[in-house]
Amino acid sequence: MIVKTTPAAVRMSARDRRTVTFSLDNTLHESVSGWVQFDLPAGLMVEPEKAMFGPIQPKTSSTVSVSIVSDDPAAGRRTVPYHVSYRAGDTKKEVRTAALPLTVVVGPTLEYVYEYPRPYYLIRSPAYTARADMSNGLHIFLADDNDVVRLSDSPLFTLSDGSIEVLSERTGMAFTWPVGSPANLTATISQDRARWQAIYLPDRILIRMDTGWTQFERAYFSVPGNWLSPQGAPRWNRIVTLTSSGKAVDVQPGAKVSVVAAELEFPGAKRNLAFKFEPAQEVAFNETALKFSIGSLTNDNWQVGFCRPGELEAWRDSK
Repeated sequence: MIVKTTPAAVRMSARDRRTVTFSLDNTLHESVSGWVQFDLPAGLMVEPEKAMFGPIQPKTSSTVSVSIVSDDPAAGRRTVPYHVSYRAGDTKKEVRTAALPLTVVVGPTLEYVYEYPRPYYLIRSPAYTARADMSNGLHIFLADDNDVVRLSDSPLFTLSDGSIEVLSERTGMAFTWPVGSPANLTATISQDRARWQAIYLPDRILIRMDTGWTQFERAYFSVPGNWLSPQGAPRWNRIVTLTSSGKAVDVQPGAKVSVVAAELEFPGAKRNLAFKFEPAQEVAFNETALKFSIGSLTNDNWQVGFCRPGELEAWRDSK
């Protein structure tokens, strides 16, 4: 019996419900029937507790799905063991596999992946997956809650002090200080003139400068916008600014737009890309690329994540 799971890793929040599908390949010459059972840690439950399958005909496959339910388990990555028990043909003899691993990740977590030639940090969060270059922190991969990849082998953002580019594909080795759970990353730039931080929240990544270390007043970011969108070119669904009275109104993209939030639509997608700026910042739009600056010494930040189509406001207001 060959068993595979989809997704390979279950990403959850503290109180959540996720579906896992087990693909069961019957390699025998007889049909098999059986069930899947789990050895669960505190705070995790499975519905149903005993997932039945079969009969699976010889040399064919079948699937069975379960719901993993979290009720405030310990945060972080863990391996949940499970067993497949089955009977072949008309025999009453029960075969029970050795413990098989199911990876469950609760809350934002960061892991080290030593992959040649480019080791990276793997960030798994309930609503997205990201990767950051281990040598300098450059974010080079982003996928949504449905594991749809929207960025691969291209920077999520680059950074400049206004005259010199200090973080890009050309950046060599720079110090990074990762934290596994709750996940966050601090990285320095050349000559250690500044440090920037990525805080991995459940539904977004928050980027800011380290106010105690940075030596220039504003940090200039560029989002190249090399998004992957197989079903058609992405477009800006909403760009939101605030009036002097604090009312949110929509504006059109341009070379100099004050922006508090924006939603980039991927045709036919279940999740769109969302941006938030605290406080509002002047943003230059060039198709799907962005350029803007934030205060380095004033705790300004910008955020990027995924929202359901048309639900930018709910995403923007969530914490």
